[in-house]
Amino acid sequence: MATRKAAKPAINDIWLVTREYDTLAGAGGVKDVSRQLAEALARSGRQVSVVMPRYGFMATTQAGFAPLDFSFDVSMPYVGVERREVVRISARQGLVTVYLVDALRFAEKRDIYTYTAEDEAADPLHRQGTGHGDYFAMNVLLQKAAIELMLALGRRPDVIHCQDGHTALLPAMVREKEGYRTFFGQTGL
Repeated sequence: MATRKAAKPAINDIWLVTREYDTLAGAGGVKDVSRQLAEALARSGRQVSVVMPRYGFMATTQAGFAPLDFSFDVSMPYVGVERREVVRISARQGLVTVYLVDALRFAEKRDIYTYTAEDEAADPLHRQGTGHGDYFAMNVLLQKAAIELMLALGRRPDVIHCQDGHTALLPAMVREKEGYRTFFGQTGL
């Protein structure tokens, strides 16, 4: 007697967390993959949301973003010192909903990954072309803010897509923190 496999649940709500998105901020192929993947999934009938930083060089109002009416703090402890960073969110609705994480750590950046000539002129330790000294904290802040945004909006996506190494800790964060683990228990990471 043949047994029937249970039907897999439909995947309808997908969130992408990324540092780059074409037309907004990009340094290489990540921007292309992020946008093309998000739009292809949305065209297939899925609800797609993207979470990324709002860098200082981005003209968000001109790009159609509007601030949401809430903010939250993200815990960013450093060497035994408790620190919190205030995060505000802007959003743009369309085929894909894009959320921008607005925090001082991102807003002060003139480039996605490296210091610029302007940065070096302001601080000689920030040599043009060298990577941001706080790159790891930027990645952690983005991932924590994305999780907190989903919680604040009451969204339990079917899948959270972690685009590139910048978001590689997100699955571990969700699985290791009890509240996150419970809330996102049915989410594919």
